[in-house]
Amino acid sequence: MNKQFYIAALPFLSPAFYDKIERILFFRCYPEIRMPFHTTLYYFGKLSDRQQKEVNHWLENLDKTNIPSDVLVEQVDSFQHYGVSTVYFLKLKSDRLTALNCELKMKFSDIHTEVHEFTPHISLFFPKIDLTQKEKKLLDEYFANISTISLKGLYLGSVVDHITEIHNFIPTT
Repeated sequence: MNKQFYIAALPFLSPAFYDKIERILFFRCYPEIRMPFHTTLYYFGKLSDRQQKEVNHWLENLDKTNIPSDVLVEQVDSFQHYGVSTVYFLKLKSDRLTALNCELKMKFSDIHTEVHEFTPHISLFFPKIDLTQKEKKLLDEYFANISTISLKGLYLGSVVDHITEIHNFIPTT
C-alpha cells in the first residue's frame, strides 16, 4: 500500500451544505464525492516514519492563532485538464491559509516540491463527464449563499485508493 500524505484543514459544514451535495448526486456527470471534505494545505506524497514524525512535530507545535477560524468562499470553480473539468470546488480566500502553505513549502521542500500554484479550495466532486450548462448554473445557485466556512482544525492525513485516514488532528481552539 502506497500511502499519500498531506496536511489539510477540516471545515465545519452544516446540514444545509450536505443537502446541496446530495442534489449534485442527481447530476448526469456521475459525480464522485470524496470524504471528508477538506482543504489541502500541503501535499507530501510518501513519507518515511522519520518524516511522518517530523510533520507531526510541526503540526503539534504550530501556533494555533495561525489557523484561521473562518475563511471566505469566493465562488464555485473547476480545475481543468485539457479543457475538461476534473474537479469542481469551492474557491476559498484566506491569507492565513496561504501563509500556512508558504510555511509548509519552506519547512518541507526537501520532502516534496509542489509544481502547481496553491489554490485554497474545498473539492465538491469529481465528474466522470463534463457538466451541462444547466448543471453548472444549478451548481452556482446551490452554493451562492455560502460566503464563509468555519474550520475545525488541521490534520495530517493519508490516502490509499481514495480512502482517507486522519492521523493527527489539531483543533483550532
